[in-house]
Amino acid sequence: MSETRPRSILWFERLVYLGLVVFMLDSYLTLDQVGSDWASAVFGPGFIGFRLVLTIALELLFVWLIAYRAIRIARSIFVGLTLLGFLVFPIAGFAELRAYGYLSLVTLAIFDLISLIEIWLLFRRDSRDWFAGRRQVDPEIFS
Repeated sequence: MSETRPRSILWFERLVYLGLVVFMLDSYLTLDQVGSDWASAVFGPGFIGFRLVLTIALELLFVWLIAYRAIRIARSIFVGLTLLGFLVFPIAGFAELRAYGYLSLVTLAIFDLISLIEIWLLFRRDSRDWFAGRRQVDPEIFS
């Protein structure tokens, strides 16, 4: 019998990777704008690089724990951190807009929208079964 991951979990993983691409684009856009005095003082290249590396590492860790290991506490921590990010977004968005312009703010908004969809996918019925340990059987086995 072959076990497969549910469709919601597969889409969660794909959206995490898409979100990372959007976040890397935002980091590139912010690095391109670092020349201004205010932006260099507050969000210099070191901070942007640290933010990028930390985000990629955490997202990949969560993909492994959630999409491959089905660990519930990882799902809860991921959701909590994402919701915390939404609370911080108005403040960070204002700083981002002031330092780097509208394009950077738009990429952050897209990243947050993708994160909302990821959370929604984690609470669909097939995802709940995944975290409860009830695995799907490959439908092709009966063909």
